[in-house]
Amino acid sequence: MITRKTLSLLALSLSATPFAVAAEFTLFAAGVNPNDISTYYNINQGTDPTCWAAVGSNIVAHWQDHHVKVPNNAPKGTDVYETFLSLFSKPGGGNSNYFFYWWLGHYEPTNFYGTLKPDWESLNVGGYYEDVYRSLDEVTDIAWRRSSAGARADSRTIFYALNQGLSLGVGLSGHALTVYGASFDTETELVTSLYVCDSSGYLWDEKDISRIYVDERYGYLYLFGYYGNGVDYDSILSPRHDLENIYVLGASEIETVAFINGTTPIPEPSAFALLAGLGVLVFAGGRRHRQSREI
Repeated sequence: MITRKTLSLLALSLSATPFAVAAEFTLFAAGVNPNDISTYYNINQGTDPTCWAAVGSNIVAHWQDHHVKVPNNAPKGTDVYETFLSLFSKPGGGNSNYFFYWWLGHYEPTNFYGTLKPDWESLNVGGYYEDVYRSLDEVTDIAWRRSSAGARADSRTIFYALNQGLSLGVGLSGHALTVYGASFDTETELVTSLYVCDSSGYLWDEKDISRIYVDERYGYLYLFGYYGNGVDYDSILSPRHDLENIYVLGASEIETVAFINGTTPIPEPSAFALLAGLGVLVFAGGRRHRQSREI
């Protein structure tokens, strides 16, 4: 994570270097290079309505690679998704935060359209971090979903997660995407684009990170500009453009809410002027209540 001290030292060493300040800056999650598919995960859900589980798996796999000491018995990488699917006799749509609850504390993955195997609790999978997060309150503070609270709050949530090096998920109207990066406007402090993977193949080759542009409409973030392989997917996905939910694993919800409600700018202008001018990608770290399930 880049600190104020690091920025000061970098600014001092490069103070004589002229550069132009751009209008936006971009953050990516820890270790992610959007041009290198070996640096991130993107599960292909196939024909199963499990985009929410694919997003949860991508986030868990990235989190385990970069942010925690992984227990010996915890699956890693693409095995995360396959382990979760082993619970179901019939997969269905759901919400990624319930995936997190099961993975961390072995809590039943409820709020989904699907059928769990009758013996799912005896399969000896899940609950890999029960020794770390010892109560449901601890689990739900570190792994959570927030319904959209407006463009400013959502932009600050996305920034806060990425600024800690975390990947995250966004839920649209009936679909979910994994977010590995975002660009932010330096004046409005709003998200201007997201760098995402789509497990369903609706948008593009499921292996790639692609950029989706974001605009503010009626006070909320609206995703548009779905392009892949020369095809305009806007008409295919409509109305799946309005950002409804954000899924986070690894950042305290209590601390995130404090940042959302605070006045600390994103980013500090001097930090942005330095980093954006040099073309550096930083590896950082009334609600509307909707209960739609992503498929």
